[in-house]
Amino acid sequence: MDLHIHEFKRTGGKHDWLKGLSYASEKIQNLDVLNAVLAHQPWSINHDHLITLTKCCSPTNWCLSELVQASIVLAQTHVLCSFVLGNGTTHPNEYTSSNEMANDKKDDNHCEIELLLKGMDQLKKAKSKTDLKHPGEQEMQKYFLEAQIDSESITSTTSSETEEISLSENRSTNNCVEKKSLQNCSNGYSSFYTSDNHLRYVDFAKCAHVRTHKIHEFSWEDQGYSCVDELYNEMADILDKKITLVQNLTYSTLGTYNDVDTSKYRHAIWMYIQSLYGIRHDDYNYAEVNVMLNRKMKRFIKTVCFHPYEITNSLRQSIMVDFKSSEKVHVLLIVMEARLQAELIYFFRALVKLNNSSTTA
Repeated sequence: MDLHIHEFKRTGGKHDWLKGLSYASEKIQNLDVLNAVLAHQPWSINHDHLITLTKCCSPTNWCLSELVQASIVLAQTHVLCSFVLGNGTTHPNEYTSSNEMANDKKDDNHCEIELLLKGMDQLKKAKSKTDLKHPGEQEMQKYFLEAQIDSESITSTTSSETEEISLSENRSTNNCVEKKSLQNCSNGYSSFYTSDNHLRYVDFAKCAHVRTHKIHEFSWEDQGYSCVDELYNEMADILDKKITLVQNLTYSTLGTYNDVDTSKYRHAIWMYIQSLYGIRHDDYNYAEVNVMLNRKMKRFIKTVCFHPYEITNSLRQSIMVDFKSSEKVHVLLIVMEARLQAELIYFFRALVKLNNSSTTA
């Protein structure tokens, strides 16, 4: 927040706005609900949220091009929070001490990367046997829901690892309570800049009333890009190139291993994140998620996406122990862009419905 405040002042922002949301213009205040829903439960966005903003009287009315620009800024800010807090402030060379790394290796029955490589090989062999067999709808939905659960992966979790996770969760909870208490006492930022800070992420898998969004119904590539191109032309290519770059970025390494095809691993992270947002890709077998991502990794990714303020050093150091620091940053880039795309898909889906309803009215 201090960085945002500094940048806001540096670029000539109105200092009164820093006193709280109520000091901003009514037009900006009206974005509060959309901002909260976009950040925590983007699948809940509907054209009613947008009608409230686009069908009111001037000067508080948002035209569609303004709203698109504002929503992209909001979504990008959300995902940057995940990236920054996911990385933490620890120097890369001190990310995990040699003693911690040695202890983690000692506690685990197998090296994390070696297990990952075995999983990749297992998926390649399984694919060659099942290329002709396409899972049915019921089976695909089962895999999709199972991927969202923080259960043990196909690479078994030992009892000592389970205890370690439990202890880590307790430490993280205690740290989080202490940090929240200090933050609330010192500045109360969260209550300054929103009129309702009670909206929180709810596991999509537990939202029985919400329908899974199948990507073929509305995707970034087929509809989202065109929508941005029409209303905010110069941003369409920027977003598309950024997303594509992160999806394809690889040095073909895993720790000390070179010439590794990491596509299965990178793809599993992307698909897992979007499944948490209720987005399902019918051409992907979600059983692969639990092969590629162990319990600790899934927990870390989920926390970074939805509760980044709860990330602690102990949680950061519990995953990707044998990976290079740059590879950990790479994973967080994937998290950032997958989350960004998910938020934008739901926003533009609602925007297209708004346009369609206006056309037929």
